[in-house]
Amino acid sequence: MQQRAVAAFRLHTTGLAHQSNIFDWFAALLTEHLNGTSIGTSNGISVGAAISIALFLTFWYRTRRQPRPSPNPALIALQTILVPTQSRWPAPFLVIVNAARTGGKHIISIPLTLFLESVCSGAVELRKPARDLPSLVKSCGLNVHGWTIVLEVDWKTSVEASEHWHSLPLRTARGFNPESAVVTLHTRGLSAENDTHVVDMDLVPLSELQSTLRHLSTYPSGTKFEVLVTTRAPGPVPQPDSQVVKNALPFFPRSGSAPRPSGLTRAVEHDAAFIGLLEAQLCRVAGLSTLGFEEISRRYADSVRSAVRQVEDHRDVRTVFLSKKSVEVWRADRLYGDWEAALLDAGMLRKWKVSAVKNYLLLPDRQ
Repeated sequence: MQQRAVAAFRLHTTGLAHQSNIFDWFAALLTEHLNGTSIGTSNGISVGAAISIALFLTFWYRTRRQPRPSPNPALIALQTILVPTQSRWPAPFLVIVNAARTGGKHIISIPLTLFLESVCSGAVELRKPARDLPSLVKSCGLNVHGWTIVLEVDWKTSVEASEHWHSLPLRTARGFNPESAVVTLHTRGLSAENDTHVVDMDLVPLSELQSTLRHLSTYPSGTKFEVLVTTRAPGPVPQPDSQVVKNALPFFPRSGSAPRPSGLTRAVEHDAAFIGLLEAQLCRVAGLSTLGFEEISRRYADSVRSAVRQVEDHRDVRTVFLSKKSVEVWRADRLYGDWEAALLDAGMLRKWKVSAVKNYLLLPDRQ
């Protein structure tokens, strides 16, 4: 029996040549113990401890020799732009990277709805929005480690976009107050003179454009205005494709956020030529003389990001925001602010500032 026990141990450790000294020592220790001697324990090591050590070494060596599964390169690429907030990735993302790994095209296609809902729910977070979103908002996507990550406009987002385009101007026109288009500097984070009124035309439904301009005509002579307006990039009017949906995304109405209906329309339809029409309307209807206009896309993008970082990192600002709105709205406002800034950086949208002054009283139209 003693010989069988020693032989069984030696057979179990076959192939562990470089560990032979340890296992030969243990075999001798086992033989001495079965023979009733205590030579092997002269160093104060009990037989039980020796058995535990030997079994551990056996398990460790055999485990180390087993081939480990190679890391998924698609997941490694995805991890450079997104990070899960839990210890494990959400299951839909694992399905996507596994399909990308076996697809052979080195394309990681993420449904836009999944991306938006995952970020707004807190399941994942963007590592560096300012670095990655300007490429992600484009239809061509972002290249990372030889992989192309694309946010695919799925049917759900397309249907929602279609509903907004067809019903939003009429819906928001009800009960609209022209004064709400005159925003404070703190709202948009732009610097201007203290006596200058900033008018955000993205807040004005197209059906209320004339009434808003007439409201501006009621300000006293000498009042200064900076009229902000968003347009799409120059070129032919695009068809309702995926890029159009991505351009309009920051202007969709969301729970807890103010709608920006006119911005939605111009992000889809109007390019820089709209500025000339706006200047004419400011003069004829509002009684304003335009002093000039300039593109402020980069400066506006920086101001939006600054506002996002403030509500994200500044404890007092964050506390006030969360006391009025939910955590989901807080996440959504941060995401869509970064998204709008990315569209401006990528040249998909352009932001303009029209400087004007009220310098005379309008005479009523003759009947």
